[in-house]
Amino acid sequence: DYHFSKGGNIMNKPHILIVEDDVDTQRLMKVMLMKDYQLSCAETYFGAMHILEDKNINLILMDLSLKGEKDGLLLTSVIRKNKKYHKIPIIAVTAHALATDKERALKAGCNDYLAKPFKKYQLVDIIKIYLPESN
Repeated sequence: DYHFSKGGNIMNKPHILIVEDDVDTQRLMKVMLMKDYQLSCAETYFGAMHILEDKNINLILMDLSLKGEKDGLLLTSVIRKNKKYHKIPIIAVTAHALATDKERALKAGCNDYLAKPFKKYQLVDIIKIYLPESN
């Protein structure tokens, strides 16, 4: 379900991994981003690790609360300890809007933090900070 823009090659677009267990939020983010980015989605820790091993990911949008025992904070810290992935920018995108949640996300290794609900421009603007060449 990816669209090719006129004259554009999807392979030249940065690849974003959306780690989000809420299907509606996943769908919303896809609609907001599919024009400018290649997208992969994972709902769990293991799904995200599988995509990281399989694809060349340029940025991760990380929900902090995931289904199962392993959450987004753990996944972030595991990614940060892995030499293969540790430089990938990770943006925490979460409904946990408390200051302590932001602190925990940054401490785990997230580069930035976006609270839900968010507007399209907020999501796009934060991605452009870490993928400036994408537009």
